[in-house]
Amino acid sequence: MAVQQMLGIEELVAQADASWPQWSASEPAVAQFGSVGEVEMWRTTVGHDEIEDFFQALGRLTRTGASHRAAAVMAHLLMPGIQALTSRRCRGDVPRADVESVVAGYVWTVILDYPWQAPTDAWIPAAILRSVGRAVDREFGWGDRGDQTWRSRTQVEADTFEQMTSRSHRDQALQASDVYWWAVSKNLVDASDLELLLQLAVIATDQRSATRSNAGLTSRTACGQIATAQGLTVNQVQYRARQALGTLRANTHTTVGV
Repeated sequence: MAVQQMLGIEELVAQADASWPQWSASEPAVAQFGSVGEVEMWRTTVGHDEIEDFFQALGRLTRTGASHRAAAVMAHLLMPGIQALTSRRCRGDVPRADVESVVAGYVWTVILDYPWQAPTDAWIPAAILRSVGRAVDREFGWGDRGDQTWRSRTQVEADTFEQMTSRSHRDQALQASDVYWWAVSKNLVDASDLELLLQLAVIATDQRSATRSNAGLTSRTACGQIATAQGLTVNQVQYRARQALGTLRANTHTTVGV
């Protein structure tokens, strides 16, 4: 139950149960039920296609004003698979609590980022779990999915450097400030998102959690400190930080070491 507790979805699931007809009204496949418990009982009596239709409808609700309730219900329904995934990745070199924390964060991220309008997989629950597993492997650098982007610095190519900055210190290594300046000037991420990453970078460095693939920036411990100060949830801060990092990763040939 540790992952479920870290996600903090119990209250959201209770809220979803209490207001099910209101938030699910636009999706009949979901609105036919009245609670998570009803869905769990129903799942044991129907086939693949009915379950797939339900998950796709529930996923579309994550794109509406009911996004947190829908995402919490989905995470709750996927929890047995999530627990199994977590157990398979608990190994001696990483504390179990760290694995559980990273899994919890990626469950939320994958659910919100999944292409619900046009799912690419034939079995959505398995696809979500597979995506979470791959993300966790990247985070810890396990197997051939290890993402080294935030673990090392690389020399930026000359043409990319020219696009990124017009400053005079061409003979110096590219600095984090250059990347931030470039990202804002190109409207890739806004200043508030970069400020968030800077705050997380300071926290991650202080906590010496910079060995993960996102330089520790998206650890739930770091995001939790920001969330408390800003009156947000850890899931909200972590999702926003990962979106910003993903944009930077996709648009640069350089990396920032923290």
